[in-house]
Amino acid sequence: MLKQITIRNGIKHHNKTYNIEQGLIAITGKNGSGKSLMLEFIRFALFGTKALRGVVEDYPKLEVDMEFEVKNVPYSVTRSTKNALLKRGEEELAIGTTAVNDKIKEIFGYELTIFDMANCALQSEVTALGKMKPTERKEAIDNVIGLKVIDEIIKELKEEAKTLKAKVEGIKEGVVEPVKPIKPENYRPSEEVIEDYKLKQQISIEMKSLGEVSKPKELVGKKNWVAYANKVVADTKTYSTYKYLLDNKPSLKLTQKQISDIKKGWENYVELPETPEFSTLQLDQMLKDYATISCFEALPEKSNYTKQKLNKMKNNWDNYNDWLKAVNEIEKARKVSCPECKHEFHLDIDEKTIKLAEKEIARPELVIREIDVELKKLEAWESFKGKKKPETPPLTLLEIKTALEAYKKLEEYKGKDVSKPKHSLSEVKEVESYNNAVAMTKDLEVNEEMSKLIEQMQKAERLEELKKVVLPKEDVDVLQQLSVDCKVYEDLLVKYEKQKDHYAKVIQQTKEMEEQEAELRVGAKALVQLKLDVKQYLLPSLSRVASHLVNVMSGGKFLTVQLDEHFNISVDGIKLNLLSGSECAIVNLALRIALGQVLTNKVFSVFMGDELDASMETERADEVADALGNLTNIFKQIIVVSHKDIAADGYISL
Repeated sequence: MLKQITIRNGIKHHNKTYNIEQGLIAITGKNGSGKSLMLEFIRFALFGTKALRGVVEDYPKLEVDMEFEVKNVPYSVTRSTKNALLKRGEEELAIGTTAVNDKIKEIFGYELTIFDMANCALQSEVTALGKMKPTERKEAIDNVIGLKVIDEIIKELKEEAKTLKAKVEGIKEGVVEPVKPIKPENYRPSEEVIEDYKLKQQISIEMKSLGEVSKPKELVGKKNWVAYANKVVADTKTYSTYKYLLDNKPSLKLTQKQISDIKKGWENYVELPETPEFSTLQLDQMLKDYATISCFEALPEKSNYTKQKLNKMKNNWDNYNDWLKAVNEIEKARKVSCPECKHEFHLDIDEKTIKLAEKEIARPELVIREIDVELKKLEAWESFKGKKKPETPPLTLLEIKTALEAYKKLEEYKGKDVSKPKHSLSEVKEVESYNNAVAMTKDLEVNEEMSKLIEQMQKAERLEELKKVVLPKEDVDVLQQLSVDCKVYEDLLVKYEKQKDHYAKVIQQTKEMEEQEAELRVGAKALVQLKLDVKQYLLPSLSRVASHLVNVMSGGKFLTVQLDEHFNISVDGIKLNLLSGSECAIVNLALRIALGQVLTNKVFSVFMGDELDASMETERADEVADALGNLTNIFKQIIVVSHKDIAADGYISL
């Protein structure tokens, strides 16, 4: 129900607030006083600019504040043609025209068209329902009760089911059940086959390299041939080393004494530095210059005071402290006043202290510590007075130190033979190794023929070992091809398993989609039945409520209003269009109120009418007013605009 409305800049209503009580409320006033505008602005507060009769430009500064209840929950709305705010108590629910319109629709469960059908009968629209064709009336009532929405939902469910069916068919056409790959003949895991292939290939290559070799007769049957073979092999290795040295005779020829002298020469060799560019005196001067530069750089900043001024300040501190002490003594001393002249005297203070305190000596500019710092600055600068900062030396400190070390080393080896030998140590070592090889090969005995027999024996024994290895029965080429076939099969098998899982998921998905399609079709069928059930309940209910209302409003002249399944309206068996204008108005009003009572009263228990009795005689208008008054036990509020003096629970006079 409505609680209060404030209208600002509303054509006839300028900054006015109206309290709206419960019961039958009559809005009265002269023509042009803005009675119909009251209902228009109530509709505007709820549903925005589409509720206005004119264009938005006709209401440039219109503002409305309204308090209302929906399902016993209090709300307030503030709205202009450009903005809006909706609150539930102190909580802001929506800001902006679109957001508020959507929230109002959500709260009510319906919008302006249904509101105007079930909650409001505007001026000249009372008989609108009766003047409609049956098909139009059916559509209008369908809109009010939500059957049109049900039709749209049914349509959406069927279209969605159709879409799902098409998708399922498309998926089934696009998916093919995977075929499991054929396992190769003699299949084994590819890794095992590859290992067999590598083993057989390796042994085949090695046996081919050994050839058909037999054990030499000279060594067959000898028990110690292995030990002997080790000795021969060792001697052969030694011989081969020295043979290499003999075959690579160096071009340099040196005697043993020459070799010894060269080695000693390398032991005594010292690499001396070059004589530096600057003398030791110059280098020493450079070091002194660096020390002087360092002292100049370490100088503090210059003092802003003279030595005389600083010493004077230092002496002034004694005078200042004496004066301060005198002042403190006077402040702490007892005072007495002369009974005649009232002059004050200090007791226990001598005349010298009093005179000293009266001088008012100023505190020195710097403290003792600061004075000492400034004196040290002057002393440092005084020590460098007349001195000039030298130029930066041409060498760095490291270069000066290196040069002095060079002079020291040159002096240390002065007169000694530390020259570099003519031949390198590697050349000497090469000649020495050759000479040793020549000496050792004289006593070396090597049985080369025996070495060959041993090598033959070793090859024969290795061949016997290889022949004992258990090899796969397949040839190398067969094993190679089998390894490829097995690996390809394993890769295809992995791919097949993935495809199999995917295929199973797709089939499950299509099954679920088919189940969903079936559910959608069942839902659509159930909604069709719901429409029939609603109509079977609604039409008798509307007819029953409208019959009671029309009986009261007509003063008992009419008994029943019948709304058949084709939405044709008849009153006591007479078609509606055969009744008079006022009679049609009563029947239409009864149907409109019935719609509100049956459908929207539990949400928003308000019915508003604009000059419902305009075409009625006084007696019939009174009967309608009485009937509306009796409806206050059903509707919390009935608000009517009328030119006539009707009995009401409250009035809004304009």
